[in-house]
Amino acid sequence: MLSFDEKKLLEEYKKAFKGYYRNKTVIDLDKKLRANLDSYLIRLEDSVPSLKFNLPPYRQSKYMILYVMKGTGEKTIGKIKVKIKDRTLMIVAPYITSSSSYSNDVKGYNFTFNLKFFLQEQFPKHHLLKWNLFNPALVPCAYPDVKVGNYLTGIFESILDEISHSKKYKEEMIALKTLEVLLVCERITKIKTPDEKTYKPPLLVQYIELIQEHYKEEHSTRYYAQKLHIHPNSLNTATNRYLQQSAKSVIEAKLVNEAQVLLNQTTLSVKEIAYELGFHSPSYFFRFFKKYTGKTPATYRAAHLKL
Repeated sequence: MLSFDEKKLLEEYKKAFKGYYRNKTVIDLDKKLRANLDSYLIRLEDSVPSLKFNLPPYRQSKYMILYVMKGTGEKTIGKIKVKIKDRTLMIVAPYITSSSSYSNDVKGYNFTFNLKFFLQEQFPKHHLLKWNLFNPALVPCAYPDVKVGNYLTGIFESILDEISHSKKYKEEMIALKTLEVLLVCERITKIKTPDEKTYKPPLLVQYIELIQEHYKEEHSTRYYAQKLHIHPNSLNTATNRYLQQSAKSVIEAKLVNEAQVLLNQTTLSVKEIAYELGFHSPSYFFRFFKKYTGKTPATYRAAHLKL
């Protein structure tokens, strides 16, 4: 049985997703959802049927952990397609576009949260970001065995129980259970490139977060340097040291990635994608995309459709 808040949130989701079928662009849930909750947990069987078992491309500034106990389907997370089967764990990082389709018998959990919800001064955010779980090279899915799957189910049910009752230290218990979920995910997920350095100083964490928020409007390194109150050359030195690429390349890599996602997950034309990503002309976007991928946007989309 859904609570009043859950029903309200679900109605907002339904309204937001209806917008996709009008303009076919990726849904920005931060702008569409009125209820700006720090975290929420909802059973898939209580939410997915009313969305007709299909969720169009959407993104948000929160982390999302999906655990399918039972059912089949497919979820696209960024450029990666995940085959859904019994006991599938999926992690969607902030600002990553995802879409999904589920079978009618799906059961599981959608846990969405903002890290600020439970991180305190004694456990600052940049420590958590050292984990593989928050590495861009993370493989965003895992298939836990029965024992681990049952353990995850128990944690999620404990969180739901805390949410539904007004108990002493309720928020603290939910925070601890959230951390427990993250620890389990850290144990069973892996990254594509184990040798990649995961540490990033707070400056670069802020830089990457700013790009995630403003990449559509701002393509200039100078803009981000001003936001961070440093000289562009200093920012460039930091990215070369810790990311092995220039500050400008970090922005361009984000634009290429988002262009690929839009070509893969939407029916937007190349011209519409160019303007969606803040390019002044489709021809410039065409040259930019081909330079970084070796393919034209149309060729890239056609190749993806054949997979």
